[in-house]
Amino acid sequence: MNDDSALSRLLKAWQLRTPAPAPDFSENVWARIQRSSSSAPSGGLFRFPSTLRAAACWAAALSAFGGSAAAFAYDSLTRDERMAAAHAAAIDPIQITAAPNTVHRH
Repeated sequence: MNDDSALSRLLKAWQLRTPAPAPDFSENVWARIQRSSSSAPSGGLFRFPSTLRAAACWAAALSAFGGSAAAFAYDSLTRDERMAAAHAAAIDPIQITAAPNTVHRH
């Protein structure tokens, strides 16, 4: 097999063909840049990505704080009822015997 020598000859003879550069390439690029910058819509306050990220972070932080505050308020409002129900269950003989896992203290 003499494939290595044929491949070697082919690689030595191979040349890269580069296309000729377009004469008006840079002018076309600058014209497109000018068109895109002049026709860009203004986004107002949220035009910049950092502003949008900051607004999203503030919204997430405020919603987490609001959710925590609501949970704390609900716990505070219902604590008395839960404590009263637990105390009634602890001293009511019917509820004591109905609960199978209750420790009976006599």
